[in-house]
Amino acid sequence: VQGYAARQAVESRLGVRLSDDPEIVRVDRILHKHGPAAAAGIAEGDLLVRAGERDLAAVDDLYDVLDGATAGSTVDLVVVRGSEERTITVTFPADEPVSDAS
Repeated sequence: VQGYAARQAVESRLGVRLSDDPEIVRVDRILHKHGPAAAAGIAEGDLLVRAGERDLAAVDDLYDVLDGATAGSTVDLVVVRGSEERTITVTFPADEPVSDAS
């Protein structure tokens, strides 16, 4: 899975809307306030630069990491917020959100 399909899968998994810019992986909007990303502390405007051991150059890279995540597993995401870099651990619950309902 690549391109638009990868973007949709990542957004559904995390409960976020990502930037349309193909050169970065940035959270434009939190779609589900109880989704895995929001619950972990990911915020609108966060730039995702690393997932686990993988640098993120595009949404496809993030998709490859998240594709292997199962219910109850965690993924460490390195984000840049403003001028600060931080690691945020995202946990994938059994009842992951798949819509923009809040």
